[in-house]
Amino acid sequence: MPIFTLDENSPYAAETFSIYLLTVCLLLVAALASAECNAGAAIELMGNQTDAVRVCRDGASICNLAIRDRRFYKAAHRDAIQLIPPRTIDKSRRSQVGQQEQDWVTGDQMTGTILENVTVEDCVIRSRHSPLQGIFGGDGLFANLRLRGNLIQTAGDHSITLNGLLDGEISGNILQAVNGKTPLIRLYPARIGGNLAEEGMAYILDFADEGNRGVKLQYGQIITGNNRLSDMPGKQAAEIIDNRSSVPDTHRLISFGLKRFRYYAFMDRFSNLTFGEYRRQNGGRDFARLKAWLEDRVAEYGSGKRMMPDALPAIPPGDERRTHILPLLRSALANAVNSHALDQVSLSNFPETPVRAFTAKQLAVHFGQLQPLDKLEATEKTRLQQMERTRRATLKYLLPDGNF
Repeated sequence: MPIFTLDENSPYAAETFSIYLLTVCLLLVAALASAECNAGAAIELMGNQTDAVRVCRDGASICNLAIRDRRFYKAAHRDAIQLIPPRTIDKSRRSQVGQQEQDWVTGDQMTGTILENVTVEDCVIRSRHSPLQGIFGGDGLFANLRLRGNLIQTAGDHSITLNGLLDGEISGNILQAVNGKTPLIRLYPARIGGNLAEEGMAYILDFADEGNRGVKLQYGQIITGNNRLSDMPGKQAAEIIDNRSSVPDTHRLISFGLKRFRYYAFMDRFSNLTFGEYRRQNGGRDFARLKAWLEDRVAEYGSGKRMMPDALPAIPPGDERRTHILPLLRSALANAVNSHALDQVSLSNFPETPVRAFTAKQLAVHFGQLQPLDKLEATEKTRLQQMERTRRATLKYLLPDGNF
């Protein structure tokens, strides 16, 4: 049986521009595929709870679970069922981080680890008043994922949304409309490193064949059928938007795509490159960009004012970037830029999330074919110029000037 526990202090890297500190979170410690489903179990989201269930083990089976959220709120990034690929560990090695010896982490969901053989079946999710995300997987890759016979009703935009689905089944699900808004099933390419502090997003559009390094990854065929709409007069079939080979339209202004991505080579490099070696690679240019990004964002988030006022909007008091992300950036600046104490630590084991996420995207560019940035379109010249400034102010820390 799945076991539900409360985790009151877990940090949560949010999808775009924000990070949530979970005050109360229901964590699903996933059982093996052979485990029985938890018949008739129910979760009522209350107070400041965010995610109801987080699935982070291979072979999990979540069945016959009812999740209900009757609250009124506008906050984003709250999930009924969130799929999180697990960290991978090299059990033959240990990492010395400061005064502590730790497991040698080789990767996590932010760098593209894979969650395999998970089933979510015959669950009911209802959030009629607020944008609770139904079944959501934002980071990492998903193999042999089976979503069958679930009923999802939410006032938000994400009934079923997955980044990085390699293969599996999505069938027999019922998406129930709220206020006449047509719910959709959305599939997007995998991304590396998220987008913690407006540094842009890196999407993996396809994968290279690396020979003996591992099984070739690819966005394969999905088994689908009988996904239906409810409460939508004249419409019966639920549409699956499969955009796994292109940068999502909603993020194309601040994103870049990589083709023929050498996944295994990237993971090997990220888990073995020490921070001291990273400081020196490419003549120190990569480290200089990390330093500039941290210093600029700390200055901006600390004051609420942009260094380029006409490129990105000002940050109001109380914004999560100032209350939650700024302390993380300051800590990263202290440990990665203003100190050499962690130079012997691998990038994958570096304790600061902003450093791991940013350097992962930097490395990813070297292990895939960078695609030309999507052409920007606007009817007014001033709007087009504004979009170009926004793109440059976001991506300049990761991409050379020639890409603009």
